[in-house]
Amino acid sequence: ALSVWVSNLHQAYRLLPEPVLDEIQPFIDMTLGRAFRSLVAVLGETHEAAVEVRSMVKGALPDSADDFQKKKWFQKN
Repeated sequence: ALSVWVSNLHQAYRLLPEPVLDEIQPFIDMTLGRAFRSLVAVLGETHEAAVEVRSMVKGALPDSADDFQKKKWFQKN
């Protein structure tokens, strides 16, 4: 089930137009970066699911799977 989920996610990612990806990639990096950190902790860095998730992260990885921003992008002040 995990490999199917990751594969479906990656297929959808590849369908996003470049301008959309440019706008949302930082959010993808944080979300999938945390997912990658979680996968690595259980499956290891070379597991195919971890490698595929990592391929969608273009920026820096979060420090941990629990690296959440205190203030969300949609919150004011």
